[in-house]
Order: sequence, then structure tokens, then C-alpha cells
Amino acid sequence: MEGLYRFDPESKVWIRKNYENQIEYSDGAAVETAIYEQLKKCSDVSVLSDELESHIHDWISLCFFSKKRANLLRPFTALFKGKTILEVGCGGGAITRFLGECCAQVYAIEPSLRRASIAAERCRDLNNVTIICDDIAHFQSNRVFDGIIQVGVLEYATRYSQETDATFQFLVHLKKYLAADGFLITAIENQLGLKYFSGFQEDHAGVIMHSINNNYKPGEATTMGRKKLLNVFEQAGFGKNELFLPFPDYKMPTLVFYPGFNEKNERCQVSIESILSNISYQDQQQNMPLFSLDKALPLIAQNDLLYDLSNSFCIFSQNTPEHRIDEEVLFAFYRTELKKEYCKQTLFRQQGDTVKVVRNYLTDALRAEGLISFDQEEPAYSGILHHYGLVETINRNHWTIEQAGEWLLTWFNCLKMELAGTYGFKDADFSRIGLKVKSRYLDALPINLIMQDDGFRFIDLELDLHEDVELGYIIFRAVYVGLSRLSSVAPPADMKYSEVENILYALFAYLGFTLNDSLLDNYYENEARLTRSVTPVSITTVKGAVSRLRVRPVINEISESHNQIQSLQMKLASLEGQLVTLEGELDHKQADINNLYVQVHEKQNHIAGLYHEIHSLSTSRKRMVKQLIKRTLPFLHSFF
Repeated sequence: MEGLYRFDPESKVWIRKNYENQIEYSDGAAVETAIYEQLKKCSDVSVLSDELESHIHDWISLCFFSKKRANLLRPFTALFKGKTILEVGCGGGAITRFLGECCAQVYAIEPSLRRASIAAERCRDLNNVTIICDDIAHFQSNRVFDGIIQVGVLEYATRYSQETDATFQFLVHLKKYLAADGFLITAIENQLGLKYFSGFQEDHAGVIMHSINNNYKPGEATTMGRKKLLNVFEQAGFGKNELFLPFPDYKMPTLVFYPGFNEKNERCQVSIESILSNISYQDQQQNMPLFSLDKALPLIAQNDLLYDLSNSFCIFSQNTPEHRIDEEVLFAFYRTELKKEYCKQTLFRQQGDTVKVVRNYLTDALRAEGLISFDQEEPAYSGILHHYGLVETINRNHWTIEQAGEWLLTWFNCLKMELAGTYGFKDADFSRIGLKVKSRYLDALPINLIMQDDGFRFIDLELDLHEDVELGYIIFRAVYVGLSRLSSVAPPADMKYSEVENILYALFAYLGFTLNDSLLDNYYENEARLTRSVTPVSITTVKGAVSRLRVRPVINEISESHNQIQSLQMKLASLEGQLVTLEGELDHKQADINNLYVQVHEKQNHIAGLYHEIHSLSTSRKRMVKQLIKRTLPFLHSFF
């Protein structure tokens, strides 16, 4: 690095000599300074740091500190060890840290010195990570790299270049730094992502339907659909491009589909409804979606459109036809919202016409004995998760609480059969809300209940507090956890059931139980206690955390309302036109009235003048009469 770059000991960053940042990208000086200071105070800055997650309070801090960020690259973990990796646009180092922990020799470029300093602080204890303040257009290196990583970078090629084929030119430029047998990993939003059709704001412009309407302008960050994007990679000389699909998107993925999932799954028939209806969009949602993403995604997949309408792409590109990806894996689930020691991955591996589930922890950290346990390997059972029944029910317009009650009753009957078969409970026992049940059934919820043609099966019963819990609390969890997974719902027949507590009271009653405020508060506190046991979140109650469902407006009602608005607007415009005409006529009438007032005033003045003349004449006549009388009186007097 010496000669081309100088090391700044204060920021721990290598800076190109005479460097001036030409790329304006920032979350704000105050925000980024606060992030930097928080990092400096943390003793654990690792990928799975619970300490860092305690500082998450908004979207920006989530992007810097969330454990989910690294899930995007977990499918490639085995490729990084011992490799020399170039990361372009490393930002605050969330991905950089993961690459370093995978024992790669990492060179991470970031144009902003402040953000580069954050990345350096995040990787402060990793000697195999070098942070460089530079932009990729001017980056100089005397080596080629085994791999290049660009996460959320390629879309900005069109923003900082005047070239008409800026994306192509950017890829060609990157290829100069890549070894002949090297690989490139690219994460980018899909221009035609399903979330954009549902009404999410475009990630860069912040405008609804911006990408769907193809409203990109020169100088803007630009995304592409699958076909066009892959064509650009091929034109840039990458002969092999394999598509991974991170969900909900590449920023905070909890599920990653491997290349060719659809074709492979035709033989195995893993329930796509179970997989795609169980994704949380809580981190992503800004706008109310126009339709249910939970219900639409399985339909998209069943029609072979998943790779076209996925919200994001993760593309693994290389020059050679070498197979580097584990082709047995269909998809991977990641649970990283848990405490560091409990974070795990679940791989669904295809072996012939069967699929097995392989689980393992993501760290070797010491764990509380038996709090979470699982079978490391088991078959993938056929059937559909019962949770999907809730997704179907609650996404029909004017759904009723009775329909939701029937869904819950089916689960409750399965739970009763499971407990009766294992512990010999009688049917009458289940009439008591306070019935004590082993805590290993805390996860015996609809999200873990597979409905099969010939019965049912509870799976993933991983939690166990090693104590008894009340039956009512398990019922509470069945409803509460299920509702918290929904991205949105259709309007209920009775709008009071958009409130979660109203649903809880009604569904308990549907099962024949009486739920009161005291019991409910106790369940909230129990859930908070459970949350504290297995996640880094420190809370005393979950009351209010999920208080109201996200109720979508009915599309045809919106259309009817829109038509009514247009009709009223037309009537208003007509009335406004009439008003203008009448106002014009009124002006003319007012002018006539003013003229008449003038005429009346003139007449009044004339009349006043006549009155004055009459008064003058009258006065004159009286005077003349008096004078006449005075002259004639002496004569009359003498006459008599």
C-alpha cells in the first residue's frame, strides 16, 4: 500500500494521496459520528454482537449493526477462507467484518473517510482487514483478487458516470482487478421486485412505482430486471452467472434460495407455501402494501416467476465453468435475531428425490444448558404449515373472527392430541386455562405445525425452559406469534378485529376460555421473559409491540372511491365554471346597480333642489301676502 496510499493512524484507514471524495453518499455527519462513537464504546464488534444490536433504534442503525446483514454471504462462507477479497463500497463494514471473520484477506474500499473510519473501527481487531479510502474508479493495486464483493453498489454506476452503458463499463472495470479464475458477488435490488408492485417506495428514489414505471433519469441510481441484468454481466465477460434470491431482500435476509430451486424442487415438492408465507417484512415496510406479500409470493413461485419478481438478487459470477456452489442445497434459513450463542442456520439439502434438514449453530459460544436444542439432521416432512391457513383466512376481504377461530381450533385439537398421547391428559383437562404443560411445547405453534394428508406433525420444538407453563400462555403464543408474522391483512367484517387484543379475547372465547386483563398482562410478561432468555432484547412486557394489524384498503373500494372523487371533481369544475359566469353577471348587475345609485342620487339632488325652490317660492308668496294685507288694512279700517 505504501507509495500509493498513506496510513492515517487516527482513523486506521489507508488514504490515497491527494484524495478528494467525488462521491456524495452519507447518512448524515451527526448520524455517522454517533455510529462511530457507539462502536468505539462496544467491547464486542463481531458479526453476531449482541452489544451492537442493543444500539439499534432506527433503520440506519439497523443497517449498521444488525446480525442479519451477513446472512447474504453465508452461502459462500467456504469460498472466502484464505482468499484475497476486494470489497467495493464497504460503508460501515457490516459485510467487511463477516469477510474478515471468514479468514479472508480483505481489502475494503470506501469513498467516504467518515464511513471508512466506521468500517475500520468495526474491524479493529482483525489484522487481515485493510480499509482504504478511495473510489473504485481511481483505486490502484499491484495485485489481482480471488474475489470481489459489491453489495448495493452496482446500481450507483449510472449515478456517477455519464456513460450510456455505465453499468456495463463498471463491470468491465471491476474485472480488471479480478484473477482469471476469480469470482464476483453482486447484491442489487430488482427493478421488478414484488414489493415494488405492492406499493413499497423505490429504495433509492423513495418514490412509489418509480422503478415499475421505469422513471429512472440520467444521474440516478438505476436497477434492472433479471433478464436485462444478467445480459449485462454476460456482455461484460462473466460467462457463468448463478442467481441467489435473498428474502425479504439483500439488506436483511432471513431466507436465501439457491440457484435452480424451482427445477430441483419439482422432484422433492417442498411446500413453497410454508416457506414463503413465513417471512417477516417488519424491517422493510414503509407503506401499506396493496396486497398480501405472504400470500402472493407462493403463487409467484408456483408459476415459475420467483426469479423474475424476487425483491433482490445476489449474483455469483465467474469467468470459468467451475462448480463452486453446493448444488445439493435448495435454500437456507437464518435465525440471527437470537442471542449470539443461539444464532443458527437451517439448510434444506436435496438428496435424490428426498430432502433433509440440516441445522447448526453459527458460533461455538457457550450456551445455557438445554434452553434451545434441535436435531442436527432430520427429513423434511411433507405437508403445509398450519400458519398458511391463517394467511389465507385473514387475507380475504371481510374475514370473520369465527373463521379465524376455526383455524385456531384446528391447531388446538392437534395440540390436545399431542399432549394426550404423550402425557395421558383427559379431554376434560383441556377445559382449564391454567392447565400445566411442559415448556418444551412453547414452540408447538401453528408456525411449527405441519398438516399432512394422514395427520399432523409438530416440528422445531426447540425452546424449553425446563419448567411447567400454563396452557393459556401457549394459546396466547399461538395467536400472538402468528399475527406478528403477517405483513398485512384484508379488512375484517368487524373493524374492531384489526386490534390484536380484541382478536385475542375473541379467539380465547371461541375455544371456550375466558381471558381477562390480568391473565393477558401475565402472558405479555411471560413472553417478554422468554424474549429476554433467547434474544438480546431487554424488555419487561411485549404489550403494545404488536397492537394493531396492518389492514389494507380494499382495491375495488379504492377504485370506486377514486371514480366518485373524479365525478365530484368534474361536478365541482362545472359548478366552478357556473360560478365564474354568475360572478361575471353579478359584476354587470352590480355596475347597473351602481349606475342606478348614481341616477337616484342625482334625482334626489334634483328633488332637493325643487324642494328648495318650492320652499323659496312659498316663503316669497307669504311675504307678498303679508305686504298686501299691510297695505290694504288702513283702507278697510276707514271704510268701516
